Amino acid sequence: MGSQYLESAQAFAQQYGIPRCYDSYEALAAGPLRAETMAYGERQIEISGGVFMPQMNKGGKFIFGKSLIRTDGTLRIPPQAMEEYHIADEGKVYLFTGSKITGGFCVTRKGLLRPSKLGHILDDTPPLLDYSAGSGEFIKYKGRSYCWVEISQEGQILLTKKMMDFLKVKPGMELLSIRSSDIAFTMGAKGPLLEKAENYDGEIPLF
Repeated sequence: MGSQYLESAQAFAQQYGIPRCYDSYEALAAGPLRAETMAYGERQIEISGGVFMPQMNKGGKFIFGKSLIRTDGTLRIPPQAMEEYHIADEGKVYLFTGSKITGGFCVTRKGLLRPSKLGHILDDTPPLLDYSAGSGEFIKYKGRSYCWVEISQEGQILLTKKMMDFLKVKPGMELLSIRSSDIAFTMGAKGPLLEKAENYDGEIPLF
């Protein structure tokens, strides 16, 4: 973990059994990355790259952070989600519509989706598989809609107005980045998890 003051970091680390601590967030980012879980009060907290990911419910899904949709439609994926899913490795990602409860969209990439049990989605939609569909052009497939967009090495994607209208999101919204599965994570726009995040007594980083 990282802190502005090494003494406070060491005290917290000793209390909760955290293996490493640093006197700056820059040093933390440069240190070895690990992922492990620990008990923290009544919640489970996962340490991913030295950063705590809160869990809204006992036994529930972990939160990577919040992402602000900026006025120009750009959005930055939280670094912990980028690290866990290697989401920027291919330079392109697939977005698909979220659930009726959480809304927003889910994010994955070809290297995760195609080898999975859901790989038939790409096999059955060649314009998605070979990226010949226009960037941001949604293709409906069995109840959900899918598109692809470019992603920068810093984890930034662009949502056009047409995409935002389709996804029912808009600039100024803070999407909650939720670990959904080993294939994709969700950028949620509504629902109980977002309400719990609003009332969470800890810190959820905003990107």
